[in-house]
Amino acid sequence: MRSNAGVRASCEGTGTRARVPRVIAAFVPSSRTRPPFCLLASLAAAAPASHACGPIDTGVGSTHARRGDEAVVLHLRTTDDRVVAIEDQRGSQVLLAVLATYDGVSQAAMRPLSRYARDHEDVVVLAVLAQPDAATFAPLFERAMEAPFTIAWDPNDGIARGVSDLGPLEAVPSYFQIDREGRVAERHVGFMSEGDLERFME
Repeated sequence: MRSNAGVRASCEGTGTRARVPRVIAAFVPSSRTRPPFCLLASLAAAAPASHACGPIDTGVGSTHARRGDEAVVLHLRTTDDRVVAIEDQRGSQVLLAVLATYDGVSQAAMRPLSRYARDHEDVVVLAVLAQPDAATFAPLFERAMEAPFTIAWDPNDGIARGVSDLGPLEAVPSYFQIDREGRVAERHVGFMSEGDLERFME
């Protein structure tokens, strides 16, 4: 498992997977959002018709204030069959990016996210896949993107269903800044450049 900040993980069991509803991909019409390199064709081809990329009415490219004062409790499964508990990362700043392998904007977002992770080894960077069959596609995505941080998924699909401690998921990509107390300090919907990430995490 690759990580820029030594993600604390354990080998616990996962819960029962639930069906994932439609997750809308945020489209940002800019040359910066084009995938910087070719992803395995199977990742894009596997996207169901109901999960096609498209615009949403609100929230794209916006940053929102903290959701509340409660600490996030969230258990994620990694490609090497470990469990990362967000509550175990307290004391460290966490940048959590919610992506989908079939979404071109999510693919493009991996480049600035990777650069940010390499430049900020003190920040725990995690990418979480919110899509059907995330466990199947996560290893392919991880190899194709050569990410310097952990790629995981929610085995209970709470993030995709909008019932996790992160709150409703408006679109992918979405970013969450989790402070050292384990609380959501900021959230952003839409593509972010490395400069955007720097300002978002200040």
